[in-house]
Amino acid sequence: PLMDAGKALARSGELLIDATESLGLYGGALSAAGAFVRNSGDCVAQAAASCRFKTAAELVSDELREAGTCLSEGTEKLGLAAEEAG
Repeated sequence: PLMDAGKALARSGELLIDATESLGLYGGALSAAGAFVRNSGDCVAQAAASCRFKTAAELVSDELREAGTCLSEGTEKLGLAAEEAG
């Protein structure tokens, strides 16, 4: 389930980036937010892949921490995107 969650999160970020291209907003805060969401998904997927190894507990926690950081930064970019739009 963790790998599936990571893939879904990464795909959501890609869709957000694609939407900015079709809206003519590529390169702004909204596409940056999409990139952070995509990166977060990549981190979750990497954590899932690392779970197969008994000695990877620290690596898994680091990847999940990085995923949380990416989501937090993406949230900030979404706020900025709302300001840019309004």
